[in-house]
Amino acid sequence: MNDEDRGKRLLVVDDDDDICEIVAEVAEGVGFVVATISDARVFEATYCEQRPHVVVLDLNMPGTDGIELLRVLGENKSAAAVFLMSGVDNRTLASAQRLGKTYGLNMLGALQKPIQISTLEDALSGCL
Repeated sequence: MNDEDRGKRLLVVDDDDDICEIVAEVAEGVGFVVATISDARVFEATYCEQRPHVVVLDLNMPGTDGIELLRVLGENKSAAAVFLMSGVDNRTLASAQRLGKTYGLNMLGALQKPIQISTLEDALSGCL
């Protein structure tokens, strides 16, 4: 099966399995093939294996954080579109988005937790 047959791939990175499940269900509903991880330590290996078109990334992960994972994406010259997802304030989200852009990443925006399903659907539908 080649990449075209697999569809658009999305990687969800969040330490909360429930959030991963919700985002995965919504993403699959709009047409993505989804992988999820809740352990940031396997992020780089999973990213390289999955080669996602879109990454939904929580900023607050135990042991590391989304900022470090943005750096990893930048070092890997990632072409994936990136949505940040967090309950932090908007100023922090905006700063993280700017940092992602300095790493050369395609930063699509931020999704505020708690996630609004309709907002998530609209954001992900725009990536297909």
